[in-house]
Amino acid sequence: MQIKNKNAVVTLAIGEPAKLIGELTHPTMKLYAEKTGSDFVAIEKGVINLEHPKFEKFQLYDLLEEYDRVFYLDNDSIVMPTCPDVFTLVPQQDFGAFFDSEDAPNNEEDIPEWRNEEI
Repeated sequence: MQIKNKNAVVTLAIGEPAKLIGELTHPTMKLYAEKTGSDFVAIEKGVINLEHPKFEKFQLYDLLEEYDRVFYLDNDSIVMPTCPDVFTLVPQQDFGAFFDSEDAPNNEEDIPEWRNEEI
């Protein structure tokens, strides 16, 4: 029996400002999804309805009913054409994460010391 993986490249774009950013970034995400044989999913409707749209990331849980693996990208991410296939790089049984604010100036107060170890 051959196992076929169904993967998704996912972002969160709720609200007009996020949709405007998505007009610039989603084409790069869609190309990446095509390159990796994945679906592109933009979460554009709130269903969690908590204080901030960022909590809509909990919708990722529901996507795991349809997809074997999910690669989440912040809506303001631009995926370069040379970006490697994370579905190949990260073994299926592992969890991959990257926190990109480590080198941001004056951002030390937002980064707990244990962050890298936890990720």
